[in-house]
Amino acid sequence: MMKSPQKFPPEIFLQDVHEVLYSALVQNTGHSFTIVDQNYRIIWTNQLKENNFVTGKVCFEVIYNRSSPCHDPNCVVKNIFHNGKACMNEKCIQRQDGSRIWKEVRAYPVFDNRDNLIYSLNIGHDITYRRMEQEKQKRYLQYLEKSLDILTRKQNYASIKSETIDNHINLTGREIEVLRLMADGFTNNEMAIILSISRNTIKSHVVHLFDKLGVNNRTQAVVQATRLNLI
Repeated sequence: MMKSPQKFPPEIFLQDVHEVLYSALVQNTGHSFTIVDQNYRIIWTNQLKENNFVTGKVCFEVIYNRSSPCHDPNCVVKNIFHNGKACMNEKCIQRQDGSRIWKEVRAYPVFDNRDNLIYSLNIGHDITYRRMEQEKQKRYLQYLEKSLDILTRKQNYASIKSETIDNHINLTGREIEVLRLMADGFTNNEMAIILSISRNTIKSHVVHLFDKLGVNNRTQAVVQATRLNLI
């Protein structure tokens, strides 16, 4: 004969549900949950640091290894207790091993039954990968802009003929082209692309320019050429 299923009071069932939800939403999430009081002390957190609980310690000591509160005007805890409104901030945290991570922290005010602001509930998650992708995209856009600038200058310089210029130090048209590009800060590789010649040829022109101008480096060459009204 089968036994009747054991019955539990509704409040016990609800308690079990709450524990399951708590475990699923807080303990097993990748987000950090931290409750901080007005003295910056951590009242509760689901995070561990160096295998020790951080409850009771001040947040600026745990996060930034500081002995006094930080002066960051974007500090979410400071802003919560200043205006009592939810806020968000992105911050870079340097670990003890020297590595850095980026975190997005959202803070929410917690009030007691008398509407007194008592805690700041901070929810943070790692956005290091997102920031790295943004930085990668930024560098790629800079590369595209520079490439476009090179192509534009290539078209502009294409009309200049490589013929001997009538000047007292006898610079060729190609050397004048290289000198102008050098003054604009272009590298040998970039000048080679613009002028459609090899990098070794560019190096040869640079050496000849140094000899003719009596200088030892690019900066001196540009200064001397400017003084002689060659560019």
